[in-house]
Amino acid sequence: MQYQTMRPRTYSPNQCSINNPSGGTYRLVDPYTGQVMRTGRTNNMNRREYEHGRDPNLRRYEFHPDVWTDSYSQQRGREQQIHELHNPPLNRVNPISPTNPRRELYMNSANTPATSGE
Repeated sequence: MQYQTMRPRTYSPNQCSINNPSGGTYRLVDPYTGQVMRTGRTNNMNRREYEHGRDPNLRRYEFHPDVWTDSYSQQRGREQQIHELHNPPLNRVNPISPTNPRRELYMNSANTPATSGE
């Protein structure tokens, strides 16, 4: 897999491009145990980090970007992958239902190089 996984936490929304996506997948991690408590996807990583930081039930956890991509299909597939890898206790539902007719498409997309704008 080739994903953009490291970049500064702050950026200008005007800089979003295929080489500088604004969205992707993330993990919320317990800073004391290292356990992944929740996984998710977003079209705006900075906004989502801020939202979790304001939530009284989630702000105790560290926000860790996982993969930066603006591709909806890649986000869906990658979210399912990290959900299966960590089995986070705060995720209420499976990101992609086993009966979802597009499940295979999403999972295959997660294994392709990241692109943006889908």
